[in-house]
Amino acid sequence: MFFYGYFLTGIPAGTLASRYGPIKVVSWIGGIMCGVASVAFPLAVHFGFYWACAFRVLQGLGQGFFYPCINTHMSKWAIPEERGRLFSSCFSGTQLGTILMLGLGGFLAAGSGGWYSIFYSSGGLSIIWGIACLVFGADSPADHKTISPTERAYIETRLKASSSESKNMKIPWLNIGLSIPMWSLLLVHLAQNWGFWTLLTLMPTYMKGILNFDIQQNGTLSALPYLVMFINAINFRPYC
Repeated sequence: MFFYGYFLTGIPAGTLASRYGPIKVVSWIGGIMCGVASVAFPLAVHFGFYWACAFRVLQGLGQGFFYPCINTHMSKWAIPEERGRLFSSCFSGTQLGTILMLGLGGFLAAGSGGWYSIFYSSGGLSIIWGIACLVFGADSPADHKTISPTERAYIETRLKASSSESKNMKIPWLNIGLSIPMWSLLLVHLAQNWGFWTLLTLMPTYMKGILNFDIQQNGTLSALPYLVMFINAINFRPYC
């Protein structure tokens, strides 16, 4: 059910981020709303299957805002020469978060709080992050309160130079739709996400049902592939 919500918000999220600013959108929806849905999920389970499904959809709706908002945000901060490194560093947080929650999740579930504590802790952190992002975040260098004038001028000058030629261009939707490289990239992205989420959702089941690891070992071992992904994301930044 999570992915029904996740799928629905991709395009609307980018539009809302462009209109209202990525910080405000991702903080309220991706951080605070999603965090509240996570904290409330154990309670929803007590009300029955459909309530649990509804809250999982809400979590998916919230998390579907992250990548579109990050892309919008980085377009206002990352100069062309640094975009590859900055994007790879930023997106490596996906692997780092997965490592932490899988590794700690087994110990939390085995503790006195049970599986509820996983949702309470992750949801609470999401709410805290959303509030911190609203307080300290900035949509662009011009909006940042503590950035130095030299750094602001450098970023704005480099971004202005890179966007001046394409500012008045019309989007060639037909050519994009007929582009073989675009469809190739879409298929690669589809396959990558299929593998990523299949591994994430089914590996703990395999560790428990087939290899008979306990819940603490399960979480630690399930996190190892994402540790390798995180290391590779950092090591390959210079080549992006």
